[in-house]
Amino acid sequence: MAFVDWEPQTYTVGSNQMDHQHEKLFEIINRYAAAMDRKAPRGDLAKIFDEVVSFAAYHFKDEEAMMAKVNYPDLPRHKLIHEALVKQVSDLKQELTRGDAGIESKIKFFLKSWLTAHIKGIDTKYTPFVH
Repeated sequence: MAFVDWEPQTYTVGSNQMDHQHEKLFEIINRYAAAMDRKAPRGDLAKIFDEVVSFAAYHFKDEEAMMAKVNYPDLPRHKLIHEALVKQVSDLKQELTRGDAGIESKIKFFLKSWLTAHIKGIDTKYTPFVH
């Protein structure tokens, strides 16, 4: 059973490219959760977390380029939200590197809430512009 399920009817934003990238983020987050559940070493979790960070950065650039192409009027605000997420993730990475107690679980639940809330609450706002 997945930690967080990709549900097209809930998370589709109207762009096949963005939907596929969002689905990939779900897959990576589920791998992190599964590794944590099987008590994988911190180094393994860090590698998967790095993959989330790397793919999210790639996705943000693609998403911002797509929004610029369709003249999405809220692009500047959306970029600020992405920048804030990058900062949060950077802080979590530092905590993981330091070995802070409970950080693995904190990351797991942050990733789930970030991804689901961001797609449903922020990304779906550009849907009318990509149709």
